[in-house]
Amino acid sequence: MEIHWIDLTIFIIYLFSMLGIGFFFYRKNESKEDYYVGKREMSAGHIGLSVVATDVGGGFSIGLGGLGFVMGISGSWMLFTGILGAWLSIVFLIPKVYSHGKNFNFLSFPQLLEHYYDKRPALIAGVISFIGYVGFTSSQILAGAKLASATFQVITTTEAVLMIGIIAIVYTVAGGLKAVVYTDTVQWIILMSGLILIAIPFGYFHLGGWAGISGYLPPGFFSLTNISLVQIINWMITIVPIWFIGMTLYQRIYACKDEKTAKKAWLIAGLFEWPVMAFLGTLLGLFGRVALEQGLLAGMGYSTVADIDSEIALPVFLRHILPYHENKVTLNREVRDKWGMPTLVFDCSFKENELNMRKDMQQQAAEMLEAAGAKNVQTYDQLGAPGLGIHEMGTARMGRDPKTSVLNKHNQVWDAPNVFVTDGASMASAACQNPSLTYMALTARAADFAVSELKKMNL
Repeated sequence: MEIHWIDLTIFIIYLFSMLGIGFFFYRKNESKEDYYVGKREMSAGHIGLSVVATDVGGGFSIGLGGLGFVMGISGSWMLFTGILGAWLSIVFLIPKVYSHGKNFNFLSFPQLLEHYYDKRPALIAGVISFIGYVGFTSSQILAGAKLASATFQVITTTEAVLMIGIIAIVYTVAGGLKAVVYTDTVQWIILMSGLILIAIPFGYFHLGGWAGISGYLPPGFFSLTNISLVQIINWMITIVPIWFIGMTLYQRIYACKDEKTAKKAWLIAGLFEWPVMAFLGTLLGLFGRVALEQGLLAGMGYSTVADIDSEIALPVFLRHILPYHENKVTLNREVRDKWGMPTLVFDCSFKENELNMRKDMQQQAAEMLEAAGAKNVQTYDQLGAPGLGIHEMGTARMGRDPKTSVLNKHNQVWDAPNVFVTDGASMASAACQNPSLTYMALTARAADFAVSELKKMNL
């Protein structure tokens, strides 16, 4: 799928903006203290948002979304360990670390160990921290790369890793801690604005509201108890200690104006981790699972849970939302047929997704023929207007909510229980294969249900 020029422009502006922040502080930094700890004058808001962005990072889009896809909102408990770690740090860590950092002008975590012990533990801690953060940073870059490659399919994961990795390293090395904190803040605001104002409401209504969402998944997906105590303990053991040994967290404590500011920053970080980001991430992953179950991702090759990596379900769902509500059939009460009934008005067009699907169909068909031994294979595309195909679909959508669909799950008209529609009208989207067998299956099922209802005197 080709990248639309608007999407590409936004992506490029975003990347260069991050670089711009890095080089801005490269010019502004005046000393080592400025570079490493932001001159020890940073606010609770910036530090707090930076802490939560660093701790959650790409894992929010990838890891939390994957948990929501697999287990539902119970996956949010993973970040509950974050709020525990943050608030335990307020009580036990920050008072000691901040006072020592200020009194002895510490710039990094190993310096604290050198103060208490000697250079050897400090060196070992530095090496361990370096190894740990290579892994941590790599996982965050990989998560961002998965997000980018799932959003823009022409970009491979490897290309995205190189692109995001180089830019992140450049602005970090160039601008120091201030560049990291301010880029974290900007990226977090962009992320939250997009998710709260666009992704959640658009996704919710597109999937058919609560009726459409709840009807496709087991009740456990909507429960906070769909998890074992062992899993919660595992998360606590692996996540809570990070708040006490994370090298960059010590630098952020040193960077605060005073101890009160540092505690406030950690309080902010904890609250944004859970419940805000925890539920946003798992809820969108759950939306991705519903979209898969509803068949909305089939056009991308994701028809079953086995077809898709749970960690890319969230970005795939945000990128690929079908069918289009603006494609519709309405009644024209001004123009009537010879029986006095309102005539139909079709308002429908192919969108970018469908046009790109046509290109992919041509390519895949050619590859299959060539693999089978065919020679001189040539593709063509004779695009006709919607409505000129042999098997048109839509106009009487099947669903679980009469507010968003014409038919129920038995192909029965909501407003006229004695009417069943079993042709392509119930199917709101289509692929390239012949749907006739599906029509036959829907008809057989509807007929069986109708017979059963007749016997019960419900019709």
